[in-house]
Amino acid sequence: ARARRDGERWASALQRAQREALEREATRGAEQARQQELIRDMKERLLELLREKDALWQKTEGIDTPMPSPVPRDPGLCARCHKDFRLLSRRYNCRWAVGGV
Repeated sequence: ARARRDGERWASALQRAQREALEREATRGAEQARQQELIRDMKERLLELLREKDALWQKTEGIDTPMPSPVPRDPGLCARCHKDFRLLSRRYNCRWAVGGV
């Protein structure tokens, strides 16, 4: 009787383990399908962005690049007030040059 109970216990444990293994496999399959769909969507989005980039590049190819601004004649002078701001003449920058001049 004891051997039969042990056998039944082992049989139920085996069935439980097989059920859990099947559930894990089903979950893994669903996750893999979801990941493959995500990869497919990302590839489609990448192709879409590449096409958009190509179209923008072709559109901007005809646009001329702006001419660079002329180099100041004397880089030590402020472009707005024309005061001398070389390294040895003053310790601070011109207040007008703060805006990037």
